[in-house]
Amino acid sequence: YYAENEADYMAPEYRVLRIVSLTAEAVAETIEFPEDEVRAAYELRLDDFDTPEERAFDQIVVSDEETAAQIAQAAAGGLTLAEAVETVEGAEVAVIPLELAPRDEFLPALAEAGFALSHGAISEPVNSPFGWHVLQVTEIAEGGVPSFESVRDEIEAELKLDEARDLVFDLSNELDDLVASDVSLDAAAAQLGLPLHVIGPVSRDGALRDGGRQEGIPALPQVLQIGFGQFDQATSPLEETPEEEFFVVRTEEIIAPALRPLDEVRDEIVAAWTEERVTAAAEALAETTSERLDAGETVADVAAELGAVMVEQSDLRRDGANRGTLPEELVASVFEISTGDVAIAQAADGYVVARLEDVIPAPASDTGALEVIAAGQAQAMAGDLLAGFAQSLRGEFDVDIDRNSINRLYQTQPNDAL
Repeated sequence: YYAENEADYMAPEYRVLRIVSLTAEAVAETIEFPEDEVRAAYELRLDDFDTPEERAFDQIVVSDEETAAQIAQAAAGGLTLAEAVETVEGAEVAVIPLELAPRDEFLPALAEAGFALSHGAISEPVNSPFGWHVLQVTEIAEGGVPSFESVRDEIEAELKLDEARDLVFDLSNELDDLVASDVSLDAAAAQLGLPLHVIGPVSRDGALRDGGRQEGIPALPQVLQIGFGQFDQATSPLEETPEEEFFVVRTEEIIAPALRPLDEVRDEIVAAWTEERVTAAAEALAETTSERLDAGETVADVAAELGAVMVEQSDLRRDGANRGTLPEELVASVFEISTGDVAIAQAADGYVVARLEDVIPAPASDTGALEVIAAGQAQAMAGDLLAGFAQSLRGEFDVDIDRNSINRLYQTQPNDAL
């Protein structure tokens, strides 16, 4: 089996690659900032760090102030809003949670009332265009400016990365010059203080010979593409990625595709050979079963003798929408045979043999339904044609759409509010 299926057990081409990477993140690790500069950056960004207080609430909304007041009074005695609603006769209303958010994300009336409460407190009824609200504070996230110590590392990392981005292009030019001067990658990396990686044997898709995956290399897909696209012992020019990362890759060794040793793939071969034999045996059994059913034996008797599962599928539709676990191939086959005929199809875990017991003719055409469908199709086609025509006109004429004016024109007026 191994000899007959050598193509399935070939190891791919592997290569050993030597890479010099130049990224802003790597350069940032070599930069140091004095403490006073980090603190000065913090002072300049105090407004950026200032966060507003946020609150979360449970709320109920009812149509009348009296019901809202009864619920608020009941909850003020120590009940939750949900418990208070149950005490008010006829108040069938759900408690709606409002997630943690700053003041400006709530309706002004709700924000004014809700942000004046302490944690767990209940508001008086609050009126809005949606009705009468009662709020209970469920969470408070204090705002303010974090201490320098709590954000120091974040600020320093951003300062380093900003400076590194400026240095990357200068270093890339120096690396390009060194490579063009036939300086070795090891020497170029050492001279510029850049990381040097040696990876492999690795395949074109990043797989290692031990079954793992190559990790930890910046721009790895691009590195592999270049490394596998050049000759042995060749060094690429400086390459740049869309993310403004740079690298140079040298192909150190090419290991040609080869048949994996039998001992290495023995378990895979045994599993594949076994599956193939089992599938062939199942197919042969399905053919024998089909012949027995054609000869007039009942499905129940044959299934019982074989230890198989018998399923009776009623009203099977041609589109297979109600086929359950039956394979699609079987559905297609069943609609091509006559009553009493047998069909066979392969399933995920074996084969299915089916005998067609009855054919239920389709009902007569519903003229009204056809007219509805035809009208819908006509409307859809008209919409497509109109959209295409409008797109064509926009390509021919410059069109500016003032969305704000359109929105104002159709905006609901205050008197139309709920």
